[in-house]
Amino acid sequence: MLFDLFGTLVHYDARRVSQSYRDTFQFIQSLSGQVDPLSYESFFADTDRIFGELDAWSETHQQEFSKQDFTKRLLEEQGIDADCGMRDQFSDLFTKEWSAGVVAVNGVHKFLSSCAKSSQRG
Repeated sequence: MLFDLFGTLVHYDARRVSQSYRDTFQFIQSLSGQVDPLSYESFFADTDRIFGELDAWSETHQQEFSKQDFTKRLLEEQGIDADCGMRDQFSDLFTKEWSAGVVAVNGVHKFLSSCAKSSQRG
């Protein structure tokens, strides 16, 4: 049995703009050497735009894009030449902040436990 996690088993904001990405932005500033606090809005807008473009690509090609696709593109657009370790750090930090608003649907734990028990009985 397969379940779609987002929108079925958890509530989340698909727009990716309801949460703050302040820690992620500070990390990007440390990589780029930028210190302009007003550029957070630009970073935020770029983030949302890139996700929108990747979502459109996914819809057209019927394939999911990866976190690494997003990370690589955003860092390149910010003019940051990051190695794999830095990209992974950025990606993990972004995911942590993005997922802050993800919450389980009421009763999902009991439902999944029941499914597991049913599948064990055969």
